[in-house]
Amino acid sequence: MMTENIFVKPIGMNVNDMLCVEEQEELFEAAEMIVKNVYNEDINQFCIIVPSHVSNCERLKYMKDCLQSLLCQSTCIQIYLSISFEDNICERCFDSMMSRHFSHDSNLIIIKRKNKTAQFRHIMQVYNEYRHKHQWFMFCDDDDTYHMHRVTMFVYSLHFDEDVSEEKIYIGMHDCYYDIKTAYYEYWAYCLNTKILEPFLKHIDKYNVTDHVYCDCLIVKYIESLMGGKYFIINTKLKLYNHNTLENSVCGRLKKNMDKININFSKIQDDESLNKFIGENMNIYLNNIFVSLTRDYTFDRCINKSGLPMIRINKHNMSILTQYYLKIKTVCDSLHDIKIQIIV
Repeated sequence: MMTENIFVKPIGMNVNDMLCVEEQEELFEAAEMIVKNVYNEDINQFCIIVPSHVSNCERLKYMKDCLQSLLCQSTCIQIYLSISFEDNICERCFDSMMSRHFSHDSNLIIIKRKNKTAQFRHIMQVYNEYRHKHQWFMFCDDDDTYHMHRVTMFVYSLHFDEDVSEEKIYIGMHDCYYDIKTAYYEYWAYCLNTKILEPFLKHIDKYNVTDHVYCDCLIVKYIESLMGGKYFIINTKLKLYNHNTLENSVCGRLKKNMDKININFSKIQDDESLNKFIGENMNIYLNNIFVSLTRDYTFDRCINKSGLPMIRINKHNMSILTQYYLKIKTVCDSLHDIKIQIIV
């Protein structure tokens, strides 16, 4: 049973990152039994948020796989699908899919938003609406899937971990194969406690970046800023999240658009045409600055990473790029100032 201190100290063993397939299956089976028989009351403390904007009906095939993977978990928890639609056609396609495949699943709560909603705006809205019911929040992009034992291993790992220290406060879990200090992982790799999530969501909304397409990069930087001191993230050391990078996925489309920009950019010879091209595609370059800043890049490195020749950028474009860099740098620097109320 959960104690009043929501940061329960794990006891016992951890998952060995060198386990073979047979050993993993034995661990999954044992963990599932322990969770159901010993920590069953903890399960309701966990939930999954799926943020989604359906831009076309073709993407619904990925969502179907996503929801099926979440509903078929060996440990079932509440799933919140917060969804908006590009148009009425997308909404009708979604309704049809749901009636055919997911009409009787009580663990799935669907919240339709009237207007197009950004990823982290979805997450913030669900959190504000259901934060009183849960203490641990997991995430899944609507075109990704979970391994069937992912939830089980997160609940299990809250109680069983080998790196125990009375000085550390456990703020979340992740299933990153490598150490988060040396490798970059996206927000969906984490399960976060409400005491960590709430101040972050309030903080970024003050800076008007909640609706940014790459806002998820900020929460990763926020988590990284907490590491190294008294805060601790439990690592299952198992890859239990399947990230979709196919061409029609969100990540696939972003990469395809960037590749197209780079190809067209390489064909431009004169400076006037080059700066016109930069201006026409400024949002893409600003997004690159946003992502690069969350990884502590300098301005020069941000520009170089975008493939832009610094010496050929005119004053107008350089002013836009510089001002945006300084604005987002202020946001990134402010993450260190977030105050967290911890129950020790």
